[in-house]
Amino acid sequence: MPAAPDFFGAARARNATDRRAALARATQAATADYQSFGFDYFDNPDLGIGYGGYCYDGRYAQSAADILAHYKLAAGARILEIGCAKGFVLVEFAARGATVYGLDASAYAVAHGHEAVRRCLLVGDVATLPFADAHFDLVIGKEVLPHIDPSVLDQALKECGRVARGALFFDIQCGETPDERNALNAWDPTHRVVHPEAWWRDRMATLLPQADLHFKRLFGSR
Repeated sequence: MPAAPDFFGAARARNATDRRAALARATQAATADYQSFGFDYFDNPDLGIGYGGYCYDGRYAQSAADILAHYKLAAGARILEIGCAKGFVLVEFAARGATVYGLDASAYAVAHGHEAVRRCLLVGDVATLPFADAHFDLVIGKEVLPHIDPSVLDQALKECGRVARGALFFDIQCGETPDERNALNAWDPTHRVVHPEAWWRDRMATLLPQADLHFKRLFGSR
């Protein structure tokens, strides 16, 4: 299971030093609304944690183009993004001719999805995907797997494999040291599954060996 390209690397606005500085400035705890991926998680500028205003800025345009080229996906390809939030990645796929679907646990994010793809977004549980077998040419998950309840993680991965007839790609936050993992959990208290890269590779090799994986150490060296 070789490492996949870092499709989203150029879209990152912060590095590990920036994140640690922001974490040091944060003074407020996660609210119930934050924990349920509501306004506080995405758009509250005063909380000190979370996005503080998650707005479309086109940063994923090149990422989408690179992914389509890498997987040789033509116009009309069906793409599912799990953990799609407001659909900003899907906007870029749709603009390039793909047929897009998005699923997220956040009713707030889906209700406030980008107008270009809002009708393509669903509130749902990745462990029970409402799609037919082998329906998608690409299933993608950007930074979503660590947010899944560990009790249903295996089923969620199996569901992704079930609905994919083509490629699967996951961008996964990981922590190689206890300090990195503690920082990840403090950075976003909605993380539920925070482990080193090797843990994820072992799990995926058993449950979804065909998936392409890229790992992000938000508080490490990459």
